[in-house]
Amino acid sequence: MRLGSENVSASLEQRRWREALITFAILMGTILLVVGLIVLYVWLSWQRVYWADQVTESRIKLEQLNIDQQNLKADTATYFSLERVARFAKQQGMVESDPAYWPP
Repeated sequence: MRLGSENVSASLEQRRWREALITFAILMGTILLVVGLIVLYVWLSWQRVYWADQVTESRIKLEQLNIDQQNLKADTATYFSLERVARFAKQQGMVESDPAYWPP
C-alpha cells in the first residue's frame, strides 16, 4: 500500500505544480498585457502631442507663406503696372505708336 500512496502523493504534487505554473503563466501574461497597454497609451499620448505640435508649426508656416504671397502680389502689381512700364519705355527711348496703325 505504501507504494500506491506515494504514487498518489507524487501525482497530487505534480498537479499542484502544474496548477501553480498555470497560475503563474496567467499572472505573468496579465502583467505583460497591462504593461504593454500602459506603454501603448504613453506612446500614443506622445504621438498626439507630437502631431499637434507639427500641425501648429505647419499653420504658422502657412500663415507666413500667405503673408509672403500677398506681399509678392503687391510687389508684382507695383513693378509691372502700366504706368511703370510706360515710364521705363520712355526712359529707354521708345515712343508711343500711332493709333492709326492699330487694328480696329
